[in-house]
Amino acid sequence: MSEEIIDAAEDVNVTFEDQQKINKFARNTSRITELKEEIEVKKVVKKRILFKEGKGL
Repeated sequence: MSEEIIDAAEDVNVTFEDQQKINKFARNTSRITELKEEIEVKKVVKKRILFKEGKGL
């Protein structure tokens, strides 16, 4: 079974245009992950600011 998968992977030809699309998709996916992480950090900062304002600090 694993030999079939390896053989199939070796037979795949990717055009330059397809590789460019794959690369763009990978960059965009990475950027989305970074932005989601940034949003989570900003939510924590916002929560801390609101907490301090509520405490009168």
